Parts: sequence; structure tokens; C-alpha cells
Amino acid sequence: MRLSCLIRRAAEEHAHVVAFDVDGTILSYDGDHTKFGEPLPGIIDELKKLRDANWKIAIWTCRSDLAAVKAALDERGVPYDFINENPLGPKDTSGKIFAEVYVDDRGVAFNGQTAGLAERIMAFQPWYKAQ
Repeated sequence: MRLSCLIRRAAEEHAHVVAFDVDGTILSYDGDHTKFGEPLPGIIDELKKLRDANWKIAIWTCRSDLAAVKAALDERGVPYDFINENPLGPKDTSGKIFAEVYVDDRGVAFNGQTAGLAERIMAFQPWYKAQ
């Protein structure tokens, strides 16, 4: 199926939510939390594809100055819908943001197999340190 058909079909359904980390996932990151990097190559186009397919983009960051996060994203033209919240999620839940998918440079994908999980976690490095 062509991408345009997939986007159109997804847009006809209800909005899904994807939670994105900022540093090292949307913006480049060198470990310095006092500054914001530039958008990673191609990330804005990918975020726009998600928006075109009726996905909501929730920014999920550990940074405490959310006004600075908002300003950095806006200045760089990064599309998003929420920062550290998802008002579309179920009520009466914990502080964890509700999303169908979580995108983070420090995440380990869990595939249901526990064998070797501890080793994968202990050997893990963010992509920008593993290069």
C-alpha cells in the first residue's frame, strides 16, 4: 500500500499519541542540559508525516524548564501537540504519559523475551555514544 493511502486511512481513524523524548531523539544532544541542539536530519519531516496521519505528538522530557523546551521547539519549527502531558489519555492514571508508542534515545525495546534482557540493558548506550 502506498504511503499516501496509509496516511489517509490513519487520518480517518481516531488520533493516536506518540511520546517523543527531546534530547538525542528530536534535537541533537551532547550531554549538556544547558543548551538545546538542532533538529536531527529528517526528524521534522517524520513528525509531519505523523501529524498528517492524525497522530498527536507528545513531548516527554526530563527537562524542568518547559517554557524553554517550548521556545526551543518553536524556534526550530518542530511540530508537537503537548509537552509532558497527554490530555487525551485515560483519567486517574499515574504520572506516566499515555501513548501508543514511546520514542527515546535511551530506550530498550522489550519484545516479550526476558532471556538476555539484563545483558542488553547493561550493554546499552545511546546511539550517539555508540558510534
